[in-house]
Amino acid sequence: MKKQKAVFQQTIVVLLAIFSLTTPTFASSHQDAPLVVLDPAANTTDVYAFVDQDGDKKNLVVALGVYPFEEPGIGPNKFNFDNSVLYEIHVALGKDVAAGLPTISYQFQFTSRTKNRNTTLYNYTGVIQHVDDAAQNFVQSYTVTKVDHRPGHNRTVLGSGVVPPNNQGFVTPFYNRNNNGENPAKEGVATEDKLDRYTKEAIKHLNNGYVSFAGQRDDGFYADIRAIFDLLQLKNPGKDNQGGFNIHVMGLEIPIAELGGDHQVVGVYASTSRREFRIFSDNGNQNVGEWVQVARQGNPLFNEGLVAIADKDRYSRTSPSEDGTLFRKYAENPELAALINSILLGGSKPGITHNRTDIAAIY
Repeated sequence: MKKQKAVFQQTIVVLLAIFSLTTPTFASSHQDAPLVVLDPAANTTDVYAFVDQDGDKKNLVVALGVYPFEEPGIGPNKFNFDNSVLYEIHVALGKDVAAGLPTISYQFQFTSRTKNRNTTLYNYTGVIQHVDDAAQNFVQSYTVTKVDHRPGHNRTVLGSGVVPPNNQGFVTPFYNRNNNGENPAKEGVATEDKLDRYTKEAIKHLNNGYVSFAGQRDDGFYADIRAIFDLLQLKNPGKDNQGGFNIHVMGLEIPIAELGGDHQVVGVYASTSRREFRIFSDNGNQNVGEWVQVARQGNPLFNEGLVAIADKDRYSRTSPSEDGTLFRKYAENPELAALINSILLGGSKPGITHNRTDIAAIY
């Protein structure tokens, strides 16, 4: 498998282009809590949200990344979305923004099928010319559902799409330079017409003006995370610790009109959930019970960088509506600030270590 570079539509081309900017809402926590680290398909890495304008139409573009640190060099390629995980991107409107409650949730749910089970060629039986052709042996599909939590509203299935193949190399040539699987992956592009064949075919136009994509992408978050957690051994320039790894991304283009117009502030966060119980048997496994949240992602690195070990899993399982009560103390008195003052500043800035209402206001 090769490092996946391409992006999925002009608006999501912009998404990858802004990974190094600070104005959009974005988040990243690749290894943020002990339990979810053991569950990579449900482990949220990044959340992105920004407004894009296409002619007279404005859209809120949101994206959720999962499955951190996918190594491109393995085979057979087993990095996939999990059929038993409920992936959700939540949008808060009006009073729900301050309350930390979702007004609308967009759910991605996946199903998988293997066309030929009498072969050891798990993903591919030949060179893939088009998404879901006969050579793509393992195929994932997904459904996007809009859940409006306001009284009098309900669930709306917006449509479904197909996940393009991961970039294995020779069998997926159109991901790579000069459409040659022996070459490195193509770089990101700035216009839709420059997208590779597989990505173009995987962009799905849903009902009511929504557009979706789900598939493997290059991890675009740049941070020297290793140095931060190695007793702040920061370097200039820093190292991109996510460089060379892939993640799996779900992206959705939401018409602003669906949210009530653009003269408002909205909140965006994401979560993953699993069923309460998993039953193992000789005839296969079953997942039963209510959905239980196992991870969430909002502003960047809050859980990973600020919340103590004792509360990290609790943070993953709770709602933003409880943050003020349960986790505000970690923002107001951040241990990380105390370490920065001690290790990097020689204790010269004690004021940065406590009463940080500025950080608390962000989170």
